[in-house]
Amino acid sequence: MALNRKFVSGVLSGILVGLAGCAHAPQVNRSNPDPDALVYRWNEGEVMHYRLQAYIKAPRVMRFYSSENLDARVIEMTMGLELDCIPEALELREHDWICNVHRVQLGGQAFPGEQSKLDEIFVEYAGLLNDAYLQVDMRLDGRVDGIDLEGFSKDNDREQLRYEYLRLLVSRAFSGLDLQLPANGDGAFPWRQGGSPLAMRLPTRFGTAGGVRVTHELMGVEGDIVSIQSVGEGTVSSGQSIDSGMNNAVMMSMIGNATFDRAAGVLLTNEINVQGALNTSSSGAGDGFFLSQYLLVQKVDSWDEDVEAVEAVEAVEAVEAVEAVEAVEAVEAVEAVEAVEAVEAVE
Repeated sequence: MALNRKFVSGVLSGILVGLAGCAHAPQVNRSNPDPDALVYRWNEGEVMHYRLQAYIKAPRVMRFYSSENLDARVIEMTMGLELDCIPEALELREHDWICNVHRVQLGGQAFPGEQSKLDEIFVEYAGLLNDAYLQVDMRLDGRVDGIDLEGFSKDNDREQLRYEYLRLLVSRAFSGLDLQLPANGDGAFPWRQGGSPLAMRLPTRFGTAGGVRVTHELMGVEGDIVSIQSVGEGTVSSGQSIDSGMNNAVMMSMIGNATFDRAAGVLLTNEINVQGALNTSSSGAGDGFFLSQYLLVQKVDSWDEDVEAVEAVEAVEAVEAVEAVEAVEAVEAVEAVEAVEAVEAVE
């Protein structure tokens, strides 16, 4: 019995020491040590810079609200979002991210007579997002379980409504990062994405119901960089249509092309095109509804590249300005000489 007690005590001590070490050491997904495997290998605390872009055209779906008594219907819009994302400690099968907003740009076309209101709303949205941060529930296989926004007031009903639309916008832009990798990292055969991919959801705060199928396939390998193609289709409806009893089923299709770094275990780029149209049997099929989304994700090493690009443009503009001044001065000099010669000829 004494031996057993010592054995149990030793085991428990080892477990406690191991747990203590895990609690403080930076963690990374080591579920598959094979360097050729398709697995995410995010490092706890390591900053990843992502530039996200989204173009959305959905004339009968989008409407945005400000904190005051202001709203506008939107025909199409664009969004640029630059994020500094930091994976937190690994918990069970999730690696939650905290993403700080580095820069945001919003623009769009409103319904006739509502453009000034939309511009004012987007100015408010951009200001809020610049001070906000994202909390993203990321599964180890790359699926996004949820996105939350923090850093601004959501106290009253109007602010809560505004928050829902801001979260909707961010989710649209984040769709390109929602790419599930195959089980066990084996990309020898096509694999399906589980759940409801963000890119195949309708741009509405009322939620999306229905069935979609998204399949990924490894298309090429060049060193550590692999190319992945995504194809999706399905039929969905907004929660509002279901609640109201309307038959407004939207047929969705998607095509995407991504690049992934196997050595680093990170997504480098993803370009997604999504199209949707009402089913011919839908009650609103004759109203001309359609949905078009273009999503782009790019991982960058740092934002210093932007500074260098701006400085390069400014340098070129400075040279052009100097050349323009010199050209004007040359013309003026010629004109002055011609004027002198004309005076001398008269004399």
